[in-house]
Amino acid sequence: MVQGSIPNCTGYWDDEKIDAAKATYWNVTNKYYLPVRYIDSCSFANTYCQYIGGDMVSIHSYAENALVTQVAETYNTNAYIGFYRNPPSSNPWGGVWTDGTALNFVYWRGAQPDNYLGVEVCVNIFSSWSTDCSGLGGSYYSRRGLWNDVNPNGGICGVYAAVCEFKCTTAQFPIDD
Repeated sequence: MVQGSIPNCTGYWDDEKIDAAKATYWNVTNKYYLPVRYIDSCSFANTYCQYIGGDMVSIHSYAENALVTQVAETYNTNAYIGFYRNPPSSNPWGGVWTDGTALNFVYWRGAQPDNYLGVEVCVNIFSSWSTDCSGLGGSYYSRRGLWNDVNPNGGICGVYAAVCEFKCTTAQFPIDD
């Protein structure tokens, strides 16, 4: 996607992975946030978000993280966010947002990122009340919205969704009148 352009926010909406009615608009960022299900890897999540006219979500504040968490909870699965860590690292600031925006906010869980087995390049947000891959136990609310680095296929952590973001005018988004 070319920086500064407005994506075609009316294309590719007939897909089982998305339900445009679950999109959330936030006037602080002028973005729509859309949960996408049936995602089996972070590379597929990135490709799919771009295919439907957006990007994987980038998060730049605690308030935005809270909103993304709420959107991600739609399908009760942990969800990929657009923070990519290549090469894998245990440095909390090591990585980039896939949409190219500046990294100015992180929200890691406990001892994360840990780069377990040296392959954790992707990041999920804890948004499932029934899957805890942190190994730390505790209630869902003790990990809700926190980040965890995961291997690219994410299955070990119950990551089967992503959150995409769109910069569209409200007239362009398919659920608006």
